[in-house]
Amino acid sequence: MRVTTEWFPIVLGTMVLSLTSWIDYTVFNVSVAYDIGKGIYFVALALLFVLLLLWLSGYSDPKNLKEDLSSVQRISFTAFLAVLMFVSGFFYTVYISSSPTSITWLSYLFFLGFSLALVVNVITWVKIYLSEGVTLGYGLLVPSIALSADVVLGAPILPPFSYVLKDVTLIYAVMLFSLGITTLQFVFLGSASLMSHIQGNRAFPTVMIPLGAASIIGINVLSFPAYNYLASWTSPLR
Repeated sequence: MRVTTEWFPIVLGTMVLSLTSWIDYTVFNVSVAYDIGKGIYFVALALLFVLLLLWLSGYSDPKNLKEDLSSVQRISFTAFLAVLMFVSGFFYTVYISSSPTSITWLSYLFFLGFSLALVVNVITWVKIYLSEGVTLGYGLLVPSIALSADVVLGAPILPPFSYVLKDVTLIYAVMLFSLGITTLQFVFLGSASLMSHIQGNRAFPTVMIPLGAASIIGINVLSFPAYNYLASWTSPLR
């Protein structure tokens, strides 16, 4: 059995376990939860590394590459790599380092993840527009979610959380740009996917994805007060 992009959510799910432990530590001040979360984070990184190697090794046969490029869902799920970049970068600031050097490198990771998510998003929507064997489903929302997931890494490396980066206007603009695209795509593609689901396309394994889209939009909105630190972006303090 070949490892394809549908395997990447396994890593993301493992990262969520780390997030749960970190929240337990933060809210309830349980020190052992911090250590457990850190251990899970490294397990998730190792799992990601293994899956990446297995995924890339599958392309030693050109037929597999052609097969994946013809599958809009596999193209869509490639955007999970961008989400994993953002999440891994966030946990790096939590568990390893938030030094000026690491924040600078994480800003590069931010733009790399955004670029990947944007490219996958465009390719996915071109295939949807051309209707190249596309069956509408919730899985096609993944590139949209990946775009706005940039806030997961963007928030901890920007003011007021970090004062290391000097020119932050571009990062703020990218986050707002991503939120706009995600919201519009969620409205249009989400409603179309819902109708497809009701009419008989029972894509049960991906029914939680719309919740992920709504959640990431909510996280962006909750981050809006940070934009007050730029003269060009303002929002109410309350």
